[in-house]
Amino acid sequence: MPRNGRRPRVRFPGVRHRQDTEDIVSEVFYKALAAIDRFEWRKQTIAAWLYRIAANAR
Repeated sequence: MPRNGRRPRVRFPGVRHRQDTEDIVSEVFYKALAAIDRFEWRKQTIAAWLYRIAANAR
């Protein structure tokens, strides 16, 4: 959890149910963990990389 005690919020356009959003987020973290060895630090953050995976997960 971030230092300010708040969880980051993620929204996926067109997804109406919380469970569906949680499923997508779970899939994103699964894909990220499976591909962590391919992550390259090219002036981008892990968060930006996760957002890109999330955009492609839908």
